[in-house]
Amino acid sequence: MIADHADAATLHRFGALIAGRAGPVDLAQTDWPPLIRLALENNLAPALLQAAKRAGSPPDALPEWGAVVAAWRGSAVRGVYQQAARETLSRAFDAASIPAIWLKGAALAHTAYSKPSMRPMGDLDVLVPLEKREKALETVQALGYDFYLEGDHVLDVMDKAAAERVMHHYHLRGGPQDSIVLEVHWSLLCGGGQLLDRAGHDWFWSQTQTLDGAPRWQAFRPEAQLLHLCAHAMLHHGLAHIGLLHFFDLDRVISAGPLDWGVIVDQADRFGWTFAVGEALRRARDVFGAPVPDSVLRELAARQSGDEERCRVLLLEGKGSQWEGMRRFLARLSWREKLAYALRTAIPPRAYMRNRYAVPAGRAVWPFYLHRWRFQAGEALAWLRKRRAVRRLAKQGDERPGQDAQVG
Repeated sequence: MIADHADAATLHRFGALIAGRAGPVDLAQTDWPPLIRLALENNLAPALLQAAKRAGSPPDALPEWGAVVAAWRGSAVRGVYQQAARETLSRAFDAASIPAIWLKGAALAHTAYSKPSMRPMGDLDVLVPLEKREKALETVQALGYDFYLEGDHVLDVMDKAAAERVMHHYHLRGGPQDSIVLEVHWSLLCGGGQLLDRAGHDWFWSQTQTLDGAPRWQAFRPEAQLLHLCAHAMLHHGLAHIGLLHFFDLDRVISAGPLDWGVIVDQADRFGWTFAVGEALRRARDVFGAPVPDSVLRELAARQSGDEERCRVLLLEGKGSQWEGMRRFLARLSWREKLAYALRTAIPPRAYMRNRYAVPAGRAVWPFYLHRWRFQAGEALAWLRKRRAVRRLAKQGDERPGQDAQVG
């Protein structure tokens, strides 16, 4: 987790404070800087600012508050553009008869948070039916969205059919002032059906709610939303690539309640996500005090079977996780595609390198290739060590995951 550097007391204080579960707050000025750092690192500046106002700590009490206020304002401005983009895209999808479900931040900002500006978003995510993905791409491209440089080095090494077989979304940019990053999903999770089969997708498509707006739009019901968030955090990205915001999302969905916990447990079991959902809920409760019943965690633990899911969660945590993700991606490619992808990943185009590493104009690019290779070699070694450690844990049948230091 991004907050690994924070001590337990600071993390507990931070979680209770921004979740509004702290009692009377009596914090000295010196207590705020580590809380501010956690908020800025984890996209929780709006939540901390709101909590500070509840606690009677004015934003100008410390110079560090300036960064928090700036982050909140930036989030609010981006939110205005993102909402305008979502409304325009929703109208276009409606006109093209393309069902669309808005995911993650785009939906959470309007269903789980007190007001949209409280939930920062880096991009917009929308789910369309598998069979309508090409039409959806044409629709958004007609609005000025298109692929941008960062994804080109992956997409151009395989033909369109192969790319759509192994990927799960189109990654685009456009909208007001070309400021909107848009992911058009035809699958909820990566993995080509390994993490969620077609029947599972059908269940999610049946779990929608209509939200007011102009036009009206679709999002998941709370139970489906919670399940998707848990799986996305623990099985899709992994703990190495997510922060506290993802667990605060879980807390907000749970707190907005009520939830049918029986549906959540049964569907987690059906999808093979019992370990991932249990771990995500436990972390949300540990950090933010999310009201997750003990009986739910016990039932999820009781229904765990086999080590594949547990090992995936552990291998996607900490250093080496990128190689685990690449291994799973390569497993879905032909040998020709594997070779092309590996070469392009190791030696991407110069234009990509300049964009990825912000290489100043006029400066040589080749030193950044060396940096890239050193990093990749370190990740590969960490991944090999972690795989050995996780296999040992699986053989021992431990019921709890270890910390990074124990499994890596």
